[in-house]
Amino acid sequence: MVAEMLRRQGGLKGRIADAFVPLRAFPAYRRFLTARLVSQSGSSMAPIALAFAVLQIGGGAGALGSVLAVSLVPQMGSSCWSEAPSRTGTRVAGS
Repeated sequence: MVAEMLRRQGGLKGRIADAFVPLRAFPAYRRFLTARLVSQSGSSMAPIALAFAVLQIGGGAGALGSVLAVSLVPQMGSSCWSEAPSRTGTRVAGS
């Protein structure tokens, strides 16, 4: 049944090709997506590098846990502040 629907809608190949049209058609979007991928990769690697650094200087499990917990504070704080205007009912300019 699903295969039949895909054949009627142009097949899976056509749908996958359509998903990549913005990457081919808009160079600015391609640059944005590449930059986003590089940024997310770096953000994902930072805690791992931090863990290795703490362990290399002789810190134990407690020190590692403390450092990783403290490294989460800016992420949690930024997510709380980005939601604050919508919860308090104040409007942000342009929204």
